[in-house]
Amino acid sequence: MKRRSRFSWAQITHCNFHSIYIFRPGLEELVDIIQQEEPATLQVYDADYEYESLTEFLDKYDGKDIATIAFLATFPDSVLITKTLGLLTRLKPFFSAHRRASTGVLFSPFPFWAGVFLLVGLVSVFSWVPIGVRIVIDFALFIIALSLFTNDAIGRFSRIFSTNRHEQESFWFRNKDVLLAGLISAVIGASLSFIVAYLLFRGGIY
Repeated sequence: MKRRSRFSWAQITHCNFHSIYIFRPGLEELVDIIQQEEPATLQVYDADYEYESLTEFLDKYDGKDIATIAFLATFPDSVLITKTLGLLTRLKPFFSAHRRASTGVLFSPFPFWAGVFLLVGLVSVFSWVPIGVRIVIDFALFIIALSLFTNDAIGRFSRIFSTNRHEQESFWFRNKDVLLAGLISAVIGASLSFIVAYLLFRGGIY
């Protein structure tokens, strides 16, 4: 392990994926996928250090949650494009399989933006609120929603663990993301139903 050197992101191919929920076996699988493309070198980084292997990285964290992890694979110039494209093709199904359940439900594009615009519409029908205030609230809601949606799209809500799932202390901790996904689905469904019913009522449809 050594202090991480600073390098320009313009020098490497960089791709973001949605937020994931992953344990130690998933990280080991990820390294195996990268190794299948036979990189000349493969280094693992956190915010401050670079590591020669995933084992060295995990030994440092030793059961702690991982805040930052990055992989840098290098290829000879002659095969750089084909290897990079091949690697990205392999990674897409991997990250889809490890998509964080709760954020996958919450930020599913159509329901998410439908809910945002319905909420904006609900605020707009509050005639007792000055129109200037309504515009500010609507704009703030849209900016917050866009920020949350974008952060999920680049993996900012990921949870990465250096342990195995079965080593977690409780049933809740091992399965909380799946349980949260179910709760979020129920809350979203109930909220959208209420908003639609309210708007229909205000519009005199029933």
